Amino acid sequence: METIFTRYLDCLREELATAAEFRVLPGCGNFWISTVCIRTFCSDWHGQSGKSARVKLEYAGLFEYFRCGGYGSDAQERAEVLRTGVRRAEALLGASIPPERVVIIGDRP
Repeated sequence: METIFTRYLDCLREELATAAEFRVLPGCGNFWISTVCIRTFCSDWHGQSGKSARVKLEYAGLFEYFRCGGYGSDAQERAEVLRTGVRRAEALLGASIPPERVVIIGDRP
C-alpha cells in the first residue's frame, strides 16, 4: 500500500502541474496570515490524507498558513475530523478556540 500511495502522490503532483483550472485567488495569502485555519480533508487512504493535503497546499503556495488540520484518516465521522483539527490547533496555540473563530477548508462538499 505504501508503494501505491507514493505513486498516487506522484500522480497528484503531475496532475496539479497540468491543471488548467487550478488557481489561487489574489490576496488569499494575506487573508490566511491573520486567521487560525483548520484544514479538513475527508478523503482517506490508509491514513495518508494529510500527505495529499500537503501536496495540494504546497502547490498553491499556501501550506505555510496551515500548521495543523483534521483528516479523513483521523475518524470516519466528519464532525470528529473537524473536532480533531480544532484540538490540534488548540494544542498548538495553548488556548481554546471558540467555534465562531474556526474556519473550515476542505476538498469535499
